[in-house]
Amino acid sequence: MSQPQETQSGLAGKLKAAGQYALKQAEKKKLETITLPSAYRALGKHLYSSGTFKDEFPAEFAAVSGFAKQIKDIQEHSGLRPAAEGMADKAKAAAVGAKEAAQTKGLQIQISQACGRLGSAVYGKHAESSGSTELVTPIANALSRITTLDSEIQQLSKVAVGNLLTPKRIVIAGLTVVVAMVAIVALLLWAGHKAGGFGAFASSKSNGWGGGVQVSGDSGSGTSVAASTDPSELKGLSTTAIKSKLGEPSLTWTHPSHANMHLYGWDAGNDKYIVIWEIETLDGSGRDIVEVTENKISKYRFDAIATKFENLK
Repeated sequence: MSQPQETQSGLAGKLKAAGQYALKQAEKKKLETITLPSAYRALGKHLYSSGTFKDEFPAEFAAVSGFAKQIKDIQEHSGLRPAAEGMADKAKAAAVGAKEAAQTKGLQIQISQACGRLGSAVYGKHAESSGSTELVTPIANALSRITTLDSEIQQLSKVAVGNLLTPKRIVIAGLTVVVAMVAIVALLLWAGHKAGGFGAFASSKSNGWGGGVQVSGDSGSGTSVAASTDPSELKGLSTTAIKSKLGEPSLTWTHPSHANMHLYGWDAGNDKYIVIWEIETLDGSGRDIVEVTENKISKYRFDAIATKFENLK
C-alpha cells in the first residue's frame, strides 16, 4: 500500500504548489498593472516638470504637452463664457460645463498615461540614472521582483511528459476538474495494482458504484497489438498516438456533464483491457492530458471507474 501513500503525498505537494503558482501570478499581475505603471508615471511627471531629457525624448514630451494644452484651452474657453442669465441659459451652461469637465478628466487620464510612457522610455535607456533615488528605486525593485517571479512561475508550471497534474493545470482547470484529476490518479494507480490491490473494486456494487454507466463497446477476443503491448509502453503518449498504435478502442466512455473527459479501453483478450483516461486540452496548449493504468484491467473494473467518475458533476 506504499504506492498510494506516495501518490497522496505527491498530490498534496502539487496542490500546495498550485496555491503558490496562483499567488505568484497574482503578485506579478499587480506589479505589472499597478505598481510599475504608477512608478513610471511618478518619474515621468517629474521629468516633464523639470524638462530633463526633453531633447532626447521629444515625442514623449510632446505627447504630454499636447494633452496639457488641450486642458488649458478648455479652461480658457470656459473663463471667457459670459455668466448665464435665466433658467434656459443656466441649464445650457450647466450642460456645457459638465461636458468640459468630462473632457478635462479624460485628458488628465491621457496625461497620466503619457507621463507613464515618458518615464518608461527614459528608464529603459538610462535605468537608475533616470532620476532621484526615491523615483527610480520603486521601478528597479518592481522589475527585479517580476524577473524573480517569472523564474519561479516557470519552475512551477513545468509539465513533465505524461504528467497529469501540474500546478498550472490545477489553477486553470478549477476545482471540479481538480477533484476529478486527483481522483483519476488515485483510481488509475489503484486499478492498475495486481492481485491483492482490488478489494474495494470487488465490493463496489454493494457501495453503489455498479451499473447505470453508459459504456459503448463489447468484450472480445482482443487484438494482437493490445495483447502484446504493456501499458507502460504508452506512458507519455497522446491519445492519437495510442490509437495509432492500438487501433480504435473497444470500450469508450464520455462523462455526461464534462464532455472533455473520456475513458478508453483496448481489448487485450481474457477480459483484460489497456485503459487510458483523457481530459482534452485545459490550458490552451493543444496537449490533452492522458493517464494510463499501470496494468491491464477487467471490463468490470473499467465500468467501476466510469461509474465513479460519472458522479463528478
